[in-house]
Amino acid sequence: MKKKRIIISIVIIIVSAISILLYPYINKYKDYKEVKLKNVGAIKVPKEWKCFKTEKGLLYFADKPIKEKGSNVYLIQYELISNDTLYENEEDFDENEGDDKGNYFENYDLGDDISVKNVFIPPFKYPETESCTFPNSTTYSTCTFELNGKIINNYLICFEGDDYNTTFLVANKSVDKETMEKISKSFDMTK
Repeated sequence: MKKKRIIISIVIIIVSAISILLYPYINKYKDYKEVKLKNVGAIKVPKEWKCFKTEKGLLYFADKPIKEKGSNVYLIQYELISNDTLYENEEDFDENEGDDKGNYFENYDLGDDISVKNVFIPPFKYPETESCTFPNSTTYSTCTFELNGKIINNYLICFEGDDYNTTFLVANKSVDKETMEKISKSFDMTK
């Protein structure tokens, strides 16, 4: 009987230890919801963010539609591009751009009163610029862009799926680095 109690106690201790160790991983995304990115995969974003589509079919996350006064836009899907097109366009980069000078993206009118211009990724110079690539084919980098006439210095996040890539601009300073990294790490291209 005493031997049985010892074995049960050891099992309870082991299960408790495993539960304590796994708790941070299980609860990491408890306040997040999963959103599918067409042709790319899925990401997790804070539950209170609402997902909207632009007239061009791209997504943005905000507290209310951008047409409503006082809306807070958190992330804007800037582009969705096939990997084939992406690699074809690599040859078209301007010689005046590149790793040592930075890169500009094309200007886009995304419809729904969303205009994004002058997206610039500066050349990487630590610590002024910041960039990180994760094992799940996600990269974030500092960038500057103009959203509806307002200049924003923040980040962009690139999600690379098997056939398509998509880029989101972090449009609101309330999206802190921890939230951005959680979103980046949550990307799953298999969904």
